[in-house]
Amino acid sequence: KENHLMADLLTLNTHAGRNRLFFLLLLGGLYLPSFFLNSFFISIFIIHSFFTKNFQAHFTKFLRPLLFLFIGYFLWCAVSLVYTQNIPVGISHLQTKLGFLLLPIGIIGSGIHTSARYRQLVMNVFVGLSVIVAIAALINAGITSIEAGSLYKVANDDGTIVKQYYFTYTHLAFFIMHPAYFSLYIGAAIFTGLYLVVNKTSLIKSAWLQIVIIGFLFIFLILLQGRISILALLAMLFIGVL
Repeated sequence: KENHLMADLLTLNTHAGRNRLFFLLLLGGLYLPSFFLNSFFISIFIIHSFFTKNFQAHFTKFLRPLLFLFIGYFLWCAVSLVYTQNIPVGISHLQTKLGFLLLPIGIIGSGIHTSARYRQLVMNVFVGLSVIVAIAALINAGITSIEAGSLYKVANDDGTIVKQYYFTYTHLAFFIMHPAYFSLYIGAAIFTGLYLVVNKTSLIKSAWLQIVIIGFLFIFLILLQGRISILALLAMLFIGVL
């Protein structure tokens, strides 16, 4: 019955169902190494959401202060063009940030955030995808390590001979994405997983398995050595506890 309800959420027969399905594809596309596919899924969702019948009504009814933060961030980047010495490069950087403006508008206008069941599905899918991708990265690092016959390779870093371990930082994440972005997504997945545990909305019913998954993601985050993401996660957890 639960699977049937989830299928109803993602039906292609309705515009709302397609919005939800396209957003899930967008979510999965975040972990794809292909920039083209990533951008394609984002574009499909945004364009399709703009044709939602009640787009304006959703946008007016569910306007949130959080949206203004995204709009303000984009406008700040736009204003910064006045101070840049290389306008073409500045415009290129602004284009990459366009998603920060359009994606929140698309989410609110499409109305997909109004369904509690769908929000639960999205959060569970994101955590699950994060675990799968993290395991894939570890398997790849393991295969590389076995083929090299060592846990690390020796490299020249600005004249200094260093050991670069296959299970940490760039060598762990390289075939998926830059470790900075990877650690950002993993940190978000940990926070999302904790939310599911606290609110008892995880599709995994075993409390121990939920704790193991969150612990695994946290260890993986440490291996990625995303210091800013770790600090941000700890700060958000501390504020949340307070």
